[in-house]
Amino acid sequence: MDEPTFVQTSSMNLNGIAEIALKRGLGLQRSGGTSGEVQTWFRLAACAAPDDARVTPFAIAGGPKDQLAACRRILCTDPAAPAVLERAGSILSQAGAHDGGDRYFRRALLIEPAAAVQAAFAVANRLLRQGEAAAAYPFAWLAAQRAPGTLGVTVLFATIASASGRHGTAAAAFGEAARLDPSNLAATVSAAAAARRAGRTGATARFARRALLLTASHAEAMALLVGASGDAGPGPDATAWSSRLVAAAPAAAASWVSRAEARLRASDRGAAFRDAMRGLLLEPSTQYAARFLVQAGLPLARFGTVQRVARHALLSHRRDPELSYHLAQAEKAVGDLGLGWDIEAGRDSWPRFHRVAGLPPRLPDVARPDAALTDDGLLVASEQGLGDELLFLSCLPDLLAECRSPIVEADARLHPLLQRSFPGLRLIERQARRQGDRVLFDYTEVVRALAPKAYVFSGDLAARYRRDRDRPAPRGGYLTPDPLKRAEWTRRLDRVRDGARLTVGISWSSIHRTRTRALYNSSLEAMLALFEVPGTKFVCLQYTDCREELAAFRQAYGIDIWRPAELDQREDLDGTAALMSALDLVISTDTSACMLAAAVGAPTIRLGSSIYRILDDRDMFFANLRPMIGRQEATNLPLAIQRAAAMLRETVAGPG
Repeated sequence: MDEPTFVQTSSMNLNGIAEIALKRGLGLQRSGGTSGEVQTWFRLAACAAPDDARVTPFAIAGGPKDQLAACRRILCTDPAAPAVLERAGSILSQAGAHDGGDRYFRRALLIEPAAAVQAAFAVANRLLRQGEAAAAYPFAWLAAQRAPGTLGVTVLFATIASASGRHGTAAAAFGEAARLDPSNLAATVSAAAAARRAGRTGATARFARRALLLTASHAEAMALLVGASGDAGPGPDATAWSSRLVAAAPAAAASWVSRAEARLRASDRGAAFRDAMRGLLLEPSTQYAARFLVQAGLPLARFGTVQRVARHALLSHRRDPELSYHLAQAEKAVGDLGLGWDIEAGRDSWPRFHRVAGLPPRLPDVARPDAALTDDGLLVASEQGLGDELLFLSCLPDLLAECRSPIVEADARLHPLLQRSFPGLRLIERQARRQGDRVLFDYTEVVRALAPKAYVFSGDLAARYRRDRDRPAPRGGYLTPDPLKRAEWTRRLDRVRDGARLTVGISWSSIHRTRTRALYNSSLEAMLALFEVPGTKFVCLQYTDCREELAAFRQAYGIDIWRPAELDQREDLDGTAALMSALDLVISTDTSACMLAAAVGAPTIRLGSSIYRILDDRDMFFANLRPMIGRQEATNLPLAIQRAAAMLRETVAGPG
């Protein structure tokens, strides 16, 4: 430590003893007194005013041992001197005795939490290095509050906020650090990264552009800008920026991964697959390259590659749900069907699965054919959506052959169909309730009232009863429509068919508009080849409000698709099922309407592959469902429509 400089003690307003001692020490220092004599007076001054930060630097001098000894002598006089405690903690920490330093810092904070900035900073920094970001956050916040505008404190606070998951706070703090030091590239890039994690697209792009002004080819900054452009919506910006990134840093795996993400968002799966593969070749352990490759590869029917990449990536990222999900689908398509179901057994822990609470124990080994089922008191808990319920409950006849009285959770709209199809079946409504921005399935009241002994998810039934790829599909129509409603729809269809040979139900789009769904959703214009087949009368099976779309299509092409205006096809599933069963044929993309048509036994053409791509020209779940895309073919909706049109033309021209 530097020698203390000469000061005018009269201007320091010290107490009497401290002022006299400090004057004597300074006088001896000027007149050439020995170091020991000078320090004696300085120590006396410090003991007289132990919490005065102006005095302690004179007393705490020399090497680390002398400084620490001085601190301890002062603390003997006043154990509650925050400035001295902070100084002692700093000395020990600099000497590598972090535990001892931490004890002094914490004592200083207990005594004077609002003033001990150095102590708060040091404790926060220590906890961060130990990986305890959540515990470090209050100390970092205190330091930032007491020393605003200090670059080091601000950066530490931002780092700890980010590490503890407070990404919005981290983005603001890193942004403040970048303002304090505009040339600080690390702070600017960190601000962009934190803003991205906080979902602040505009701030991400702003900080990333600022970083690129500092270093034009900074790979991480450009990747963040690509991501922000993609967050704003699929379009040319994300692809353009990602291509610039590849040009600027072609040897960096992150460049190719960023472009793979941008192209995946734009539904260019072939290009996304190639870019993700390039990223993996450059850096085989890149988690997101593997994710984007399997996401792009599955609809491209690149199952072997998906299997190899997912298996290898899961060695390093064992709990990655996206890799597990896509590996399961690839196994179902071309590998071990049972293994595919087994991988999905832990799907309730994946983010895409709804949260559950209050369930009884899960039935173990349900997928094993020789495992005994609970004969009474088994709860069959619902899967994600209506389409999933219709699919998996096709296994109900198999279950009821083994289990006399299960409790089945299902969407209330399906209850009339299920009660008619399985008299005496114990049904409960879906136990879903809103909890913040998510849905929670809470079974507490069900367990209290009905006392189930164990539960399975409805998808577990498929894992038990649909493991054999060579097993014939059960006959279509496990659900029985209302015979009176069906007869009424038959009469009405006879009146509206206008001499057509076939009445054909048509569904072209799901209510969900995600980028994944974009592969399977169609438009009326894209399906013109179907509507131009003579001898057909098309009936709208869309459960969305499509009146304006139908009117525009009729005006543009002169094709009238009949829509039964009084039928609410979203809520009245019993009436919709009766209508479907009265039709000669249903043609649908991958929607819940397709599942309902197959479930009530209507001859159904699926504008896609078989369910889970398990089979080629038939389906594993419904014998009455005919896929238009083989399991080894890439998803291709235009091709599926052309094949369906050819099949429809043959059916119209056929006998009878």
